[in-house]
Amino acid sequence: MKVAFIINKFNYYRLYSTLIIELKNRNIFFDLVHLGNISSKNTAVLNTFLFENNLQKYSNVINIKNFSKLKDHIIINDYDYFVSLNPVPFNIDNKKIFYKITNKWCILMHGDDSYGTVGDWNSFKNTDQLEQNYERFFFAYNKYMHNFHLDLLKRFPYGNQKNNYKFFENIKTKIVETGEFSTDLNIIKLKENKTIKQKYNPENKKVILYLPFPFNPLRQKNSSWEIAFSGFQSNIFKQKKDNNPKINLFIIKIYIKFLKIYYFYKIFTTRLSIYYFINKFTEKNLLKKLYKFSKKNNAVLIIKARKKFPVLNSAEKFSDYIYYEEDDRFYPTILQELISVSDIVVGYHTTANKEIAPFKKKYINISCPEIFFNNRKDRLERHRLKEYNYDGVVDNIDIKNFIKTIENFNFDYFKTKTENFSTYNKKYLGLDKTLNASKKFVDFLISNYEKSTK
Repeated sequence: MKVAFIINKFNYYRLYSTLIIELKNRNIFFDLVHLGNISSKNTAVLNTFLFENNLQKYSNVINIKNFSKLKDHIIINDYDYFVSLNPVPFNIDNKKIFYKITNKWCILMHGDDSYGTVGDWNSFKNTDQLEQNYERFFFAYNKYMHNFHLDLLKRFPYGNQKNNYKFFENIKTKIVETGEFSTDLNIIKLKENKTIKQKYNPENKKVILYLPFPFNPLRQKNSSWEIAFSGFQSNIFKQKKDNNPKINLFIIKIYIKFLKIYYFYKIFTTRLSIYYFINKFTEKNLLKKLYKFSKKNNAVLIIKARKKFPVLNSAEKFSDYIYYEEDDRFYPTILQELISVSDIVVGYHTTANKEIAPFKKKYINISCPEIFFNNRKDRLERHRLKEYNYDGVVDNIDIKNFIKTIENFNFDYFKTKTENFSTYNKKYLGLDKTLNASKKFVDFLISNYEKSTK
């Protein structure tokens, strides 16, 4: 049996890594098929992942230029399964490609993005038709979460793409319940790793992990609130400099000066942004209060930033350590290592909650106003789910209350209820205490393969 992983983006390895390890443990060979060239940096990261996990003899790394070349590659090779986060991206327009694909294409659920991708499929320039006559498997966390997201897609379609939800309801789509794939027991055992603890917490204190606000004004119809809360006080110069090393620094400085003037103007275009800015309901003030809370409770405050988002100018002042991550490591990721040494994780409606809960760590969700979700009803309903407000697992606190009250609390206020994690993980992630989603996935592939070859 041979498997091909379709890798549109390098960060797909965050989900694929546990499956790759499980395939190796079963002595099953696989190809890592990358769409487009891999950068030298990512090549080094991938080689490290393959070497450290003894994967070289089981794997073959392949670069494919585009979807058309991927189609050609599939035709001339014999794969038993294809693993992807998306439906087949090219037209299945002849019997040869049909028989290579049907009953072999495996789509992994990756949160609400799975449904957003299908829902907005016709907007992507490089994909062909969505609904095609091939048998496929959709590996969902569980039926509860699948039905929840599917119902949202039905009620709130993307523009005129009102029937895209039928992709999931089509008899050709077989739903397989496995659980969420980003963690397994090996990753959870990081909690017991003394080297990891010494690396991130040499003082051996309590640890608060802060995941900064994901400031990205381009994704919003009205970015005034984001600018008032975070963007105006963010170190955009550092972000631009680090992400664009070839651009002249003088040009970046001039650009930032004009951008700050524009941001200041934007703040005063809506009542909400004026209110947050004038009353100092800002990320800077929130981080400052959180830092005071950490010192009061003899804890270390660690910021885990992402290079694609700017951090605050005051980030170093109001934290003990800052770590940047942009697909630098897999199995485990830097984020997973940091979660393993943390007592509390603080973030903003982050999908990282799916990695925090299996570690049985308390997540504090900083609730944002509706404008953060572009006032989209589907996004609002998704984040009002108790997944982001669950007794003893996730505390949901709005920005204003967090800033006003956090200094008055101690660690005991945010105690976890260990007995509630099993229910939470089962309901929202489809995981039991064995965290065996990758095993269930490979078990299914083997069973289905044996049936089809009889």
